[in-house]
Amino acid sequence: MANLFNRTPVYTSATDVKDTTSKTALASEDDATVVLLICQAEDLIDTYIRSYGEPADEDQDLIFPVLDDDGNSLLPRDITLATFYTVEQLYESGDTITGATSTGSGAISSEKVGDHTVSYDVGTSTTNSNLKLLGIPPQAEALLKKYKQTFYKATI
Repeated sequence: MANLFNRTPVYTSATDVKDTTSKTALASEDDATVVLLICQAEDLIDTYIRSYGEPADEDQDLIFPVLDDDGNSLLPRDITLATFYTVEQLYESGDTITGATSTGSGAISSEKVGDHTVSYDVGTSTTNSNLKLLGIPPQAEALLKKYKQTFYKATI
């Protein structure tokens, strides 16, 4: 099964993240790791925003880019900066999806998502106690607030 986060990033690039960050370890990571972090950050940002504007391409998977008033493709700088801040937080907290290991029989024996590890042994599971919840960092949230959509349910 392919890693669902393995796609071409849209909101920023691995090169831009590595050139911009002050975190030496992140700057020295391989491009594939940084791309994975960017894709996770994009998904978190889209989940936070929910919906915004008219997509620039009817087949795009992400909310941005959108069409501006003149019909041109627009990726707001705030979205790029929020992605950068979120990538740094994901990297610092270790919240990356590393996949699963399997036994010789093909059954999954353990999985790890960030600091959350699940090991399977004859129908039981154990988890570590250091589960961290993913979220948008405060700097990114401040940039994203004007794009966030709030849906209200009409009541009669």
